[in-house]
Amino acid sequence: PAPRIRRGDARRVGPPPGTRLILTSPPYPGVYDYLPMQQLRLAWLGIEPGRDMARELGSRRQFRAEGRARALSRWRKDNAAWIGRQAEGLERGGFFAIVVGDGLVGDRLVDALQPTVQALEDAGVEVVARASADRPDHARNTIRIEHLVLGRKG
Repeated sequence: PAPRIRRGDARRVGPPPGTRLILTSPPYPGVYDYLPMQQLRLAWLGIEPGRDMARELGSRRQFRAEGRARALSRWRKDNAAWIGRQAEGLERGGFFAIVVGDGLVGDRLVDALQPTVQALEDAGVEVVARASADRPDHARNTIRIEHLVLGRKG
């Protein structure tokens, strides 16, 4: 079948029932301000960002404005919300693949793996495989870790 592409907030808009695969890479916590990076794409698609900036998941801007503890708490809550919402439409036996990287706020890492695994399990998706790889961050002269997590809905 042809893929279905929807525009919407993944915390609120899920896939249709019977979806067999969700393959995604959500925003990494505290790494980028994603919407400003997409200005050309938004203009090309005729989309006004409007209030989306305030709803952006895990933006660096949020970590600066709210502080690490509050922004991290919000990112974890949002992460669990979007994973839970997407898992609702995943059929039993369907796969959920997520690529997510650890964030870096100031000089401290933000673990993205554990909250992602926990959110999948809380949503009834069993983690069946995962892999992690070091990724050099040349701008900050450090190493961050990216993760691929594969889950299967029970």
